[in-house]
Amino acid sequence: SGAQAKLAAKFGFDRIIFNFPHLGCGVKDTEENSSMHRDMLEKFFHSAHSVLAKDGQILVTVKCGEPYESWRVPRLATGTGLLGVHSSAPFDPRMFEGYEHRRTVGAPQREGVLEPNVDVFSDKTQSRTLIFVHAGQSQKNSKHGKKQAAAGARARSDSKDSLGSLYADDE
Repeated sequence: SGAQAKLAAKFGFDRIIFNFPHLGCGVKDTEENSSMHRDMLEKFFHSAHSVLAKDGQILVTVKCGEPYESWRVPRLATGTGLLGVHSSAPFDPRMFEGYEHRRTVGAPQREGVLEPNVDVFSDKTQSRTLIFVHAGQSQKNSKHGKKQAAAGARARSDSKDSLGSLYADDE
């Protein structure tokens, strides 16, 4: 509603972070699994937008590769008509003191102890953080101006909505 939008603009969150969204539903059918995750993320984007400050950002971190590319995260966000792609950045858990990503099923272990961060940040596995802003502000607040505008244009023009083109280094 209009009142809710005014409150969010005035008192909303500056940043909403969703690292490694996953339903953990165990559905083996890849397309059905991807569809369930797309549905969850679309609902998340609508909900997050409703409480995002005027100049706020939504950060979503996913692993590169399948099945995550099939979720089409950038397309879901921009498809709401509410959000635009601002930029992306490599995810490095060392940037967040105390952060430990752990899987519950099939997680890497050493001597019977779950190893944090190995399945999202290693020589074999890369992850990226996508940064979304209110539609129409995609490049407006960018510190890197033209370079990020070009990266954003590449991301939006990718017909397959591949994370690879969206995840080109923005630095």
